[in-house]
Amino acid sequence: MRWEKWVVVAAAFFAAGACAPTVPATPVPPSTAPHPLVIVPGIELFCEVQTTDWAAWEDAAVARGYRRDEVVVFRPDPCTSNVDSAAGLAQIVDRLLEATGADKVDIVAHSMGSLASRWCIRFSGCGGKVAHMVGVAAANHGTIWANLCPVAVWSRSCGELAPQSSMIAALNADDESWGEVEYATFNSVCDIAIVPYTSTFLDGAINVDEPRCVGHTGWKTDGPTIDWSLDWFAGSTADPR
Repeated sequence: MRWEKWVVVAAAFFAAGACAPTVPATPVPPSTAPHPLVIVPGIELFCEVQTTDWAAWEDAAVARGYRRDEVVVFRPDPCTSNVDSAAGLAQIVDRLLEATGADKVDIVAHSMGSLASRWCIRFSGCGGKVAHMVGVAAANHGTIWANLCPVAVWSRSCGELAPQSSMIAALNADDESWGEVEYATFNSVCDIAIVPYTSTFLDGAINVDEPRCVGHTGWKTDGPTIDWSLDWFAGSTADPR
């Protein structure tokens, strides 16, 4: 009978659908990153939080095999104390390690970002969790411009950049390259924000007195520094000096 024929056809159709293989979820691409990467920006005079200025580092890392979720730009309030920023950085590091299964991260810190990063490594929650740290135009020994910070009453972090600040003194006491971390720093005589520009350099670090003219914000897009840093994180022993 005709209706029996349609019953048979329908049964065959639904049976085939029930047995059809499911489409697998898109697999997570494998990572070739040595460690997840955290980028820590520096001060912004009027407390703006920049959102796109580290794209060159992010894109270069992804081109090397990092997954996007393995590269994080930490964006604290740039006018809050670096002690508070260090606590926030520790939370970011812990979440990144948990999400990726890695045991350590690498850090790139610019300008004042070096203070929060080093404070986190030495006094806060990043101890034992950082493999390498690159400081670009880092304020490791402060800058004379910070002597004007009493005028910037809206910023709690500005005064911490003064060469004589208690934060600078604590970070540089006894061992400037503290912990089981490999440190490298880069700066150029053309940097007029960190004065003297040699304030960036740390005892015990690979310190690069860059002969090329790179301004304070130029490190955010400087190809040679990006390439060397990513090579170094991956195990290269080439000295950039």
